[in-house]
Amino acid sequence: MARRTKTSSQRTKSPSPSPRAPGDTAPNPAAFVARRARELRRWDDASERIDRRAEKPSKNREEPARPS
Repeated sequence: MARRTKTSSQRTKSPSPSPRAPGDTAPNPAAFVARRARELRRWDDASERIDRRAEKPSKNREEPARPS
């Protein structure tokens, strides 16, 4: 049976998806990860603040009094 050529989906999953030269890595993967984590944390804090603003202040005051 004749070997078939790669399909387009197989071609997109090539080992080096970036247009960089083979063997060339990103400038600093650790820095990228740290920056991404900071962004996510910032968005998380912002959404938390929005949630707190949406709640009534009285409800927030009552929460700590509840026995855990």
